[in-house]
Parts: sequence; C-alpha cells; structure tokens
Amino acid sequence: LEAPLGTLVSNDALKQAMKTIELELVCDDDDTIKLISEDDLFGYNNESDGSFFKALYSICFTGSGGGLHLWYPTTATNSYAVVYLGSEGERAKVGRSVAEFLQVACSLAPYYMDAVTDLPGINTLPDNGDIQNATLQDYSVTQIAAKIEGWFDDDDDDDDTKATRQAAQQVLQAIHLPKLTIPQALETLVQAHLAEPRFAIRSEDEDDDDD
Repeated sequence: LEAPLGTLVSNDALKQAMKTIELELVCDDDDTIKLISEDDLFGYNNESDGSFFKALYSICFTGSGGGLHLWYPTTATNSYAVVYLGSEGERAKVGRSVAEFLQVACSLAPYYMDAVTDLPGINTLPDNGDIQNATLQDYSVTQIAAKIEGWFDDDDDDDDTKATRQAAQQVLQAIHLPKLTIPQALETLVQAHLAEPRFAIRSEDEDDDDD
C-alpha cells in the first residue's frame, strides 16, 4: 500500500492511534486490503450500475459499525476516493483521496462521524436522500462548526477526548499533514461529498422497485 495508508498499516503505534479515534484499520497480515464484503454493503447493491460501484475496498471500520472504503469509479479520476457506508443506510464520499479523508477525520476527531452524518443526501434506507441534487446550501458549515466547537469546549477536560485528539495529531504528524480548523475541515468534507462523480450507490430496494 502506498502512503499515506501504507504508512499507517505498517506501524503498530499508528494502527492503535487510528483505533483510538474510532477508525480501526482493516488489512491482512501482509498489509493488503480486500474487496468489501456483502455484509458491509448494508443493503446497497454495488453491481446495480455495471462496474461503477464494483471496486470498493474496505480500509476502516468506525465505532458505530459503519465502514470506510476505497472507491475507484473511473480512470478519469486517477485516484481512489474514500466513501462511507453506515449501518443505518448512510452513504457519502468523504474524501477525494486517502490523504484528504485522513486530514479531515483527524482534524475533527472525536466528532468526525457527527460531521459526516450531517452531510446532505445521506439519510437512511429505504428512503434515500437525493445525493445527485444536493448542494452546498444544504450543509451549513457555520452552524455545524459552532455545534462541534461547543462540544470541544464542553469536553475540554475529558480524558477520553484528550486521548482522541492526541491520537489524531499523532496520525497527522506521521503523514505530514497540518491540522485543519473546524470550518476548513467541514468545507473540505462537504466539497468532497458533492464532487463528481457522486457516490450515488443504489439500494437493493430501489433496484427491486425499478424491475
């Protein structure tokens, strides 16, 4: 695996740091990654649109049971995006590259997943939100930033929060990326989510309705 993912999976201390921020790396003993399992699709059909969603490779599992996966939709993008599938039917593109995903996740830890679940068009099965028509106006960076900043203030003396933030900083330093401000991280996150091609994977229920 190439950096920055290869940097993390080859170092036990960094693997533990990722686990501390509730992004547990998934790889084999030889540091390779596998295609997503059917269980981790949570009712989505990665064969519903030819091969467009077929290439999904699992890299992390979250503390809430969801998964983060590499997605290589077209050769035109020339890189893997990082997408999220949640156990309650959430779907999102959370990074246009692994580096972008890690920088945003570590900058927002331990509230990264709270920011993800606020993304437009990410609601649950079977009534999926409209990812294709979602816009930047559907995601208030100012309001969400204020909410997360309030949580940081409230938990400033919490030992678990401190440990998570220290682990996130350890990861950022190891992959040579600066920490973003909360508004910067949120702006990057929503731009990744809405960048083309969008992660508009269809559910099995949607495909059944079309038949």
